[in-house]
Amino acid sequence: MRMERVVLSAVNLDVSAPTSNWFGLRLTRMAHSDKHTISAMNYLLELALLDYTYLKYRASVLGAAAFCLANILTGPTPWPTAIEEDTGITVADMIDVLEHLLRSFHDASKMTHKAIYEKYCDEKFHSVALIVAPKSLPAVR
Repeated sequence: MRMERVVLSAVNLDVSAPTSNWFGLRLTRMAHSDKHTISAMNYLLELALLDYTYLKYRASVLGAAAFCLANILTGPTPWPTAIEEDTGITVADMIDVLEHLLRSFHDASKMTHKAIYEKYCDEKFHSVALIVAPKSLPAVR
């Protein structure tokens, strides 16, 4: 019991599992992403929360795919080489998730529950829900 207190004290009681949002934000910090791209990534990850089928993806891959698709939507290099080298995650690892996220992006305005869509239509979140997204994934490096 004493050892458990020592360990928890050493990590400041921070023992939660990293989420897809945690991974995505880590990548945005590494890439020095702007607020527009970060909002797009957050939007994609919030849409994923509405669909239980996203549970089949690892949090790291979902976060990486949301970061990559946000970059596709907002302009920066979709999947920088330095990030691939740091994470070990390739575009091939993310292709299914990228396609799933793109479908969710296109379907968001037609969903029964539109709160997330409406939230990200607001200028406060850079109106990222209104971005004209490609119908299919472009070639990513």
